[in-house]
Amino acid sequence: MYSSELNRLALMACLHYREGWTKDEIARYLGVSRFKVMRGLREAKERGIIRFDIDSSLLSRASLEVELVRVLGIRAALVVTAPPEAEAISYVAAAGAEYLQSSIPNGAIVGVSWGPTPRQTVAALRKQQGKQITVVELVGGVSSNAIDSGHAVALGLAQAFESEDHCHLLECPAILRRQELRDSLLDEQPLRATMAVAKAADTVIFSTGDFNFSLVLLEAGYLTSEDVAELRRANAVGSMYARFLDADGVECDTSLKGRTLGLSVEEIKSVPHKICITSGQNKIEPVHAALKGGLIDILITDEATATGLLSREQGPTKPVYSKL
Repeated sequence: MYSSELNRLALMACLHYREGWTKDEIARYLGVSRFKVMRGLREAKERGIIRFDIDSSLLSRASLEVELVRVLGIRAALVVTAPPEAEAISYVAAAGAEYLQSSIPNGAIVGVSWGPTPRQTVAALRKQQGKQITVVELVGGVSSNAIDSGHAVALGLAQAFESEDHCHLLECPAILRRQELRDSLLDEQPLRATMAVAKAADTVIFSTGDFNFSLVLLEAGYLTSEDVAELRRANAVGSMYARFLDADGVECDTSLKGRTLGLSVEEIKSVPHKICITSGQNKIEPVHAALKGGLIDILITDEATATGLLSREQGPTKPVYSKL
C-alpha cells in the first residue's frame, strides 16, 4: 500500500545513511526543519525502515576487546582474526601498524625493541606526512638476524615518519658478560646520550618472548647454561626488552639484571603509552606476566591469544553483548 509518509521517511533514511547527507542538508532539500529530520530518522528506526546489521565476526572481536579492557585493566585493546592457514603475526603486525599511524602524535618520542613482530609492524607502515617523531632503541642488540634487529626496527619506523635525522641507535650488545663492563659502556658519552633519549620516551612499542627465548640467546652465545639455569630457578616465564619476568611481572633477580644494557623494568613501567603487539599461544604466559606487572597499556593481538588471556584470568568468556 502506497504511503507518502513512509516514502518521506525512507527518503530521509536513504539520503542520510546511504548518500551521506547531513541532517541540515536533508532539511534544506525537503524544506523542513532539522528537528523534523531528526524525528523522521528516529521514527524510521522505530517502524523498521532502518535496520542495522553488524557483522558477527566483527561483533565477536569487539566483545573480546571490551572484555580485555575490563578484565585486564588496560587502556585499550585491538583484536584481529587471521584465517586458519595464515600466520597470525602478519595480521597482528598490520593492525599494529594501522594503530600506530593513527595514534602516534607529532613530536612523540617512541622507543622500540627488536624482533620479528616489531619488524613486520614497521614494515607495514605507510609513509606519514606532516608528523615528525624521535625514535630510539630501548635496549642493545641480541638478534643475529639483521632483518629483525633493533636497528632495522628503529630505522624502519623513523623512515615511515620521515624522521631519519631523529633516530637514536644503541650501538652495543643487550647482554654483557659482567656488570662492570655494562656500567663502563654506560659511562661513554654516545651511549649515555642515547639512554637519556630512551628515558624520555612517551611511547614504547614491543613484543614478548616466552622462556624458550633464553635458549635462543644461549645458542647465540649471549647467555651461558648457568644463566639459563639461574632463570629457571627464578621461575622466569618470559621476556621483554631482554628483561626476564616471573609470573607476577617482576624482573627475575639474577645476574642478568645487572648485565643487561637498556631501560630497566621500572623505567619502562613509567612510560605513559606502552604498546604490546604480540600473537601466539606461547605468548599468553609472558603477556599475562607483563600485564600483572603493569607493563602494558595497549594490547594488539589475535583472537586466539586474546581468548587464552581471558580464560587464564576468569575462565571461559561470555560475550558482553549476550544480554542485548
